[in-house]
Amino acid sequence: MYAHFLILRSGEGRYRNDMKYRFLVLPLCLLALSASAQAEERHRIAAVVNEDIITELDVQDRLRLALATTGLADSPQVRRQLLPRLVQNLIDESLQEQEAKRNSITVAPAEVDAAIGTLEQERGRPSGSLVTFLEKQGVPERTFRDQLSAQIAWSKLVGKKVRKGVNVSGEEIDSEIERRLNPDIKREELLISSLVLPVDSPDAEENTRTLARQLKEEVDKGASFEALATQLAGTQADSLEPEWVDAAQLDPRVADLVSRAPLPGVIGPIRSPVGYQLLQVRERREVADTPERDAELAFRRILLSLAPDAQTKEVDLLMDIAKSVRQHPGTCLQKGIAGLENFGGLNIVVDYLRTRRSAVTPQMKPLVQNLSVGQVSEPFASPEGIQMLMLCEKTELPQTPDREKVRQQLLREKLALAAQKYMRDLRRTAFVDIRLGHRPANDA
Repeated sequence: MYAHFLILRSGEGRYRNDMKYRFLVLPLCLLALSASAQAEERHRIAAVVNEDIITELDVQDRLRLALATTGLADSPQVRRQLLPRLVQNLIDESLQEQEAKRNSITVAPAEVDAAIGTLEQERGRPSGSLVTFLEKQGVPERTFRDQLSAQIAWSKLVGKKVRKGVNVSGEEIDSEIERRLNPDIKREELLISSLVLPVDSPDAEENTRTLARQLKEEVDKGASFEALATQLAGTQADSLEPEWVDAAQLDPRVADLVSRAPLPGVIGPIRSPVGYQLLQVRERREVADTPERDAELAFRRILLSLAPDAQTKEVDLLMDIAKSVRQHPGTCLQKGIAGLENFGGLNIVVDYLRTRRSAVTPQMKPLVQNLSVGQVSEPFASPEGIQMLMLCEKTELPQTPDREKVRQQLLREKLALAAQKYMRDLRRTAFVDIRLGHRPANDA
């Protein structure tokens, strides 16, 4: 009986231990299943681009990057509006990298390191701080480096495949120079940065318009336009630098908005032939179409020499003498001062020099820029002594813009258009299957 009791007690103990084990294992199993479901969710395919896939994890990481670097409010509405644009950017980057691979173009890690270093320098940040900042915001370093790598690869690809087919003719340069030399008295120029959100299909019209409006609201609240442009520009990334634009060449609708906008400020969204556009107008300036022309200048230099160990009193005395000499400098053809060959024991040197107005140093320019032929500058101190410059000749040179600079500007404009066409061709011939749909963009 006692033994039987022990057996019963022993069995009851095993039963209870069994039940404890089961209650302990069940939550662990549920937790494992939940983690597995989350992992499956994060690695679910968001889009297929030819032979590559973009996962929902890729999209979420890119979303974190955009939020961390733009200052946009992290709200469900902002996430919903950003999501389709970021997916499109990832698709474009995938197409760019595939095309780069087909053309044997690679990007070394050192090139990405250099790009990060450049970004840190431009923002006045210490080395390594940018990656540290992003990691604190939950953005993997890989996400940031992948984005930069795609941009570098595309830049190389455009240089290799597109650049050789883009040329600027002499006639185009002549036409641009003639336009610049138009005898209008004054014209207004605006320093503008542009962010274009393309509308690739009619189905994307409403979403793109809503996103553009949302971005404008966020910028008005303080979000960084530059950071937004960097994250959302996609293939425009190489053409985001602000440029001076002739106000007369703006579309009348844009010109009207710009004229009423405070500076600096962002206007838009504006519907353009390719999509919705936000413009950041940074500065406004009035420019003469006939800027100061270069000129050949001939000076008669009058130097009152000083000993290397001259004292302050000697310098002051010589400056007083120079002011008197300035009143009677003689002419450009005379070797002496006021017709005298003997300088009364003073060490005075008279010689001549030629230069161009454009070569005059910033320090000297105020002294000579307003001189008429025959006039003498104010005396000024130099390591050699006290000097004065008498303007003897001024020959205006033909005003012609630098042809090479004009060519380079026209080349950049044509190259940007050719690169956009290249990207459109890649999209048109690609197999793209977007599976993400319009599910809310919540972090896993």
